Amino acid sequence: MLFQIIDGRYNEGLPTIICGNCTLDWFKTAITEPGLSRITGSGGSVLELVGRDRRPDGKARYKKKVELIQRLKKLATED
Repeated sequence: MLFQIIDGRYNEGLPTIICGNCTLDWFKTAITEPGLSRITGSGGSVLELVGRDRRPDGKARYKKKVELIQRLKKLATED
């Protein structure tokens, strides 16, 4: 699905900015070679910005949210 979005924007000559919370290697795997070719083939760039999580206790909050979502899903399927 992601390739279809990128390919459509590429064919229309539309600018596209993609950002995410992943490594460059993971992004390249997810986007696949044809998708990466669409991004870089017309002068686009792929940048990896690396740094530490500056949110106070950010990972712990994320873990709690995931656990809460899992509990809610479990409760919803028990009915």
